[in-house]
Amino acid sequence: MLAYPFAVHTAIIFDRIVIASIALFIISAAGAAISFLRIRQHRGVFLFIFGSLAILSLLNLVSNTRHALYIAPVMINLAMLTVFAGTLLPGREPLITTFHRLTVSRDIDPVITVYTRRLTWVWAALFAAMTVESAALAIFAPLAIWSLFANFLNYFFVAALLIGEYFYRVIRFRHYPHPSLLQFLRHLVQIDWIRVSRSW
Repeated sequence: MLAYPFAVHTAIIFDRIVIASIALFIISAAGAAISFLRIRQHRGVFLFIFGSLAILSLLNLVSNTRHALYIAPVMINLAMLTVFAGTLLPGREPLITTFHRLTVSRDIDPVITVYTRRLTWVWAALFAAMTVESAALAIFAPLAIWSLFANFLNYFFVAALLIGEYFYRVIRFRHYPHPSLLQFLRHLVQIDWIRVSRSW
């Protein structure tokens, strides 16, 4: 999965759309299999996303087109928007609040609760913006420019918000205990995302 953006962008730069479609099919098929085997809540949503991308990537291979490549980032960003925004509904715990409980402390001050709720809105807005951006570039921009954003810059935007917010939180809430950046990232990696997804 980590190699996918590099593989697709390299394939596009060298005009090897078939290779990009094969990479998309492998990732989509793997995502569909994991969704079927391990995810219980919202299994149908994940199966629809990954299954659709797998089918579209096969159609790309048969017709030698690239439409599925354009659709993938739109669907993924839209899915992430749905996940974050869905936890902002009444009676739900905002996703960033859940992350805070799992990576920092189970006991959350009311001030932090308000902050993490607002931060969940920020993440939802980012994925909404990247959904629109991916669709607009697919329609109006050259393939190489679209790929630069879809396969590189969008990941940079996510990393910039993740790391930038960490330092902002450490400065703003300096009187609260905080893990180091390395510990924070390690905690995020170690979260059982399948278990967390069942609460979405």
